[in-house]
Order: sequence, then C-alpha cells, then structure tokens
Amino acid sequence: MTMETLISLLAFHFACSDASTTRQMSSAEIASCSDVYTEIKLAFVDGMDAATFRTLPIQEQAAVNSRAYRAYYDWSQSHPGLISHARRIARGEARPGTSL
Repeated sequence: MTMETLISLLAFHFACSDASTTRQMSSAEIASCSDVYTEIKLAFVDGMDAATFRTLPIQEQAAVNSRAYRAYYDWSQSHPGLISHARRIARGEARPGTSL
C-alpha cells in the first residue's frame, strides 16, 4: 500500500469516527467504516490482506487483528505528523496530496 493510499484511508477512518459522534450512521456506513479500519490495520501485517483475513478461522482472525492493531498503533505513535495530516483532510482543513 502506498503512503498516499494509507493517508486517504486514514482520512476516511477519521471522518467515520467524527461522524459517529455527531449522528446516527446507517448500517452500510458502519460496515464501510469497519472495512476501511480493518484494511488500515492489515496494512501493517506482512502478507495479510482483507480477502485472506476473511478466510481465517475466527480465533486466528482475532490474533491477527490484535497484532495488526498493535502494529498500526505503534506506527501511528511514531508518525504524529501523518496522523495529524490525515485528520486535517478528514475535517476538510487539508487536501489529499498536499504536503504536511
């Protein structure tokens, strides 16, 4: 996954998070937001994508999800500028493809 794609997905995720605090989201929106968040996390697990993840037994999905979340969290803590940029995009304060 390219950094540009990751930033776009993060911006979508943050927009979902913001929307969930201000209004009732439809089940389709919730599913889309959940799918994107899963895609973000899985980007931090070598050799894992959403299609492969869905084929795993539920216990293995839980283990991979936990590992993926931890890797994403660690990455986000070490890249606060990128996280902030994605949040600004989500809030309409910056445009994708612009510099930090």
